[in-house]
Amino acid sequence: MSKDSKFVDNLGQNLSQSFKMPKPVDKSSVVEEGSKNTRGPGTSSQSRTIPNIDDIVKKINGLNLDKDLTEFLINNLQDLSKLFTTKARDIKAAVRDVKVRDCENTIEALKAKLQLVNSDLLEAKDDLKKTSSALVETAKERDSHAVPLRPKKPSSSEDNIKAIENVLTARNSPLRISRIGKVSQGGLIIQAPTDADLKALEAEINCLPYLEDRFTVSRPKRRRPQIIILGVDNAVDKDRLTKGLLAKKHFLADSKNNPLIETVFSIKARRSTNWGVSVDPGIYKMIFDQPGLYFEFSRLRFDNFFGVKQCRHCRCFGHTTKWCP
Repeated sequence: MSKDSKFVDNLGQNLSQSFKMPKPVDKSSVVEEGSKNTRGPGTSSQSRTIPNIDDIVKKINGLNLDKDLTEFLINNLQDLSKLFTTKARDIKAAVRDVKVRDCENTIEALKAKLQLVNSDLLEAKDDLKKTSSALVETAKERDSHAVPLRPKKPSSSEDNIKAIENVLTARNSPLRISRIGKVSQGGLIIQAPTDADLKALEAEINCLPYLEDRFTVSRPKRRRPQIIILGVDNAVDKDRLTKGLLAKKHFLADSKNNPLIETVFSIKARRSTNWGVSVDPGIYKMIFDQPGLYFEFSRLRFDNFFGVKQCRHCRCFGHTTKWCP
């Protein structure tokens, strides 16, 4: 074999090994390896896939070839190395641009979804506001457009309803009455569509001796909210609990030192007693801003109390067995 053919074979083997395409590398292993082996400030920025041109140049110079041939090979190798480096950077830049565009598209899609969700939330907020305001207005109307009547003498609700209807019909009264309901002890609740009708009804009842002698118009007081105080010692009675609470919290009484709370009932437990206390609405929120109610040398826990009436006879809610119809 001639010297030139041997040189071509050796050069081909070196080039094939140097410029061989890299195998796919696992990204996780690359990240772990990169975290372990950090580059210093003076290291080269070339990737491992780029061949080492200096080693190839040394091998070519070691073959003692013709000077022109050696320069030709070295120049071509340098051009090939530059081309490889440039293309590798271009490929990385193109991949990076594609990822950036994908992220931008994802961000735009998320913004569009967020706008839709915000519009739905605004609509739901408006609907809830309208519904809540309507409920509040309805509750106010029910409270202000109803008047209770209590009989001065024992009588049934049916007889009292007939008496009211007969008097209003005989007088041909223009009053509008929505409903007449029954309450305990023969009482009545008369509902009117407007507040003007209700005031006219009260005036007519007061000006008629028959109705005035038979009924009393009474507007019930609003029921005060109640809390339940837990874990009070069994030896503590009602008066002692009230005085002890007033001594620790000044806002539980008004400027004239009149208590704004009232101990209503007690619930016996095995080792302690739970007390139900009615609270003035003006201090209700202030009480729940406190970490607890202090009594003598202890701090008592408390919570809202909701009393639900249930009849043991008919199993209906809203009344007890004593007032079961």
